[in-house]
Amino acid sequence: MDWLNQNQLITDNFKKTYKKLQDKAIKDDPELGLDFDPIFDAQDFPDKGFELMSCDLKSGYVTVKGKDWPAFILVLKVVYKNNKWQVDGAGVINIPEARRAKR
Repeated sequence: MDWLNQNQLITDNFKKTYKKLQDKAIKDDPELGLDFDPIFDAQDFPDKGFELMSCDLKSGYVTVKGKDWPAFILVLKVVYKNNKWQVDGAGVINIPEARRAKR
């Protein structure tokens, strides 16, 4: 959460949704919390980062794939705010289920 709060490339909406999801998971299961990373919608993710697959400027949805794991697809939502692009969604955070990557 500290990293998210300090990151200016992430919207406040993303940060609020992430915290709400984490808080609910800890309340529901204090020992385990979430059993996956909600940003990647997975337990593991590509070690070497991602490369662009597609970008829809109208909707703000960006699809990337793992450089060293091309079958790992991730959908992001970006918005232009305060004269810069910011991430407003990734994985299960602010991405509707119908838009999420299929695994």
